[in-house]
Amino acid sequence: MARRVVMIDDQASYTDALEMAFDFEKQLEVVGTATSSNAGVRIALELQPDLVLCDYRMPGDETGAECAARLRKFGFDGQIVILTGHAAPHVHAEAQQIDDVSVLSKMLNVDEIIENIAALDAKRESVSPELPSTAGIPAAPEPSPFFRTRWSQAVIICLLAAMVAGAFALLTSSDPASADDAADDQTDVAGTVLERPFVIIDGSEALHVVIEIDGKVSDSFTPSNLPATIALAVSPTSSVRVTVESLSADAVATCSVGVAKKLLSTSSVGGRATAVCSASPGDF
Repeated sequence: MARRVVMIDDQASYTDALEMAFDFEKQLEVVGTATSSNAGVRIALELQPDLVLCDYRMPGDETGAECAARLRKFGFDGQIVILTGHAAPHVHAEAQQIDDVSVLSKMLNVDEIIENIAALDAKRESVSPELPSTAGIPAAPEPSPFFRTRWSQAVIICLLAAMVAGAFALLTSSDPASADDAADDQTDVAGTVLERPFVIIDGSEALHVVIEIDGKVSDSFTPSNLPATIALAVSPTSSVRVTVESLSADAVATCSVGVAKKLLSTSSVGGRATAVCSASPGDF
């Protein structure tokens, strides 16, 4: 049975290429993807996959290591692998501070990524209770070496193209900070990331939620279970705006933004209306 995977990476072309490779190999099945850490944490906690693959360099102030730390904090016990284009010592050092988190280079070819994930999983399984023996059960046939090699070459080209496209986007970005972030990939991310800020969503009917951080949409979703509590990764100078739209004439919608045990903003509406709550720079 294929292992269920959630991928967190802001380069859709890279995740698409990996997903295509996983579909062919049949060992891993991508059940969810996200382009931000907040959305990735929410999806991983909801779907509870066997494996989370998370890019180290994420949009905003949070790194893949900090995203992994949040997943562990909220009780996720599946395998977590951080993918990075620059296997700098500080990336491994950050991963070692988190329980059972590994680091792999994006420069590996697809076969090597899959083999490394399998080896890491086998290492984790070695401390689990022994499973019934599978001796005598015939193994599934392997693809021919020629076809496997051609497939690997094609996927490697896709992955390299995705990485080049991402680097080009950084270099040609109109935002100077983006280029600075790329050049600073070997150093710690500037700004202190706080895990305490949170959003609470509640209501009686279907709701649509949009979370904006510093004026940019960080997450947009319809919660399946209410009330819902979402942890935010923001810097002390960030602003947060949460919009909750009621989708029914009989609905009640409530949203709140807080930090630690303190509510900073709350709003409630009834009927087809929108509740808005926010926090300003310095509130966190």
